[in-house]
Amino acid sequence: MRNKTIATSIFSLVLVAGGIVFGVYWFKLVEAESSSTGEEEEAAPATEESIVVTASEASEDDDYESPNTTVSRAISDVHYMSHQKVEADEKWTNLEATPERIEEVYDKIKDISHPKAEELKELIEPWLEGDFSNAVEVHNTVWGWEGGTVGEATRLLTEEEEEQFIEENFR
Repeated sequence: MRNKTIATSIFSLVLVAGGIVFGVYWFKLVEAESSSTGEEEEAAPATEESIVVTASEASEDDDYESPNTTVSRAISDVHYMSHQKVEADEKWTNLEATPERIEEVYDKIKDISHPKAEELKELIEPWLEGDFSNAVEVHNTVWGWEGGTVGEATRLLTEEEEEQFIEENFR
């Protein structure tokens, strides 16, 4: 009788431990699936050469903070604005490329000494004058900095395509 009680106790403990292990595994699996389907873009691992954007969307009201956050946010904003100007298979987030927004982004990074900020300033300087002929290059550069794997820009949109894009996304 005593051996039967000990065997039942051991079996119960193994069953409970197995349930806990399974529960933890299931929780991690569900968590991983929900985070991978909830994200719009995959983030690249942070390195000295890259700045990974942590905000999933940009907003006019958000504050720029530290220099790294500011540069990261500016990269993201320029990426989202470039969607108005280029053809790409995938475009997940859009910001209207208004003269005021372009100038705001430029002003936020103009005094920051950071390699990406320096390059970004050079890339968007023509935009301050209304020249978007480099938008494919700009998009693909910032898209690459953000670890882009889907949605490489292939060409500039025509005026008609851009007008349609603006109407569908901002009006």
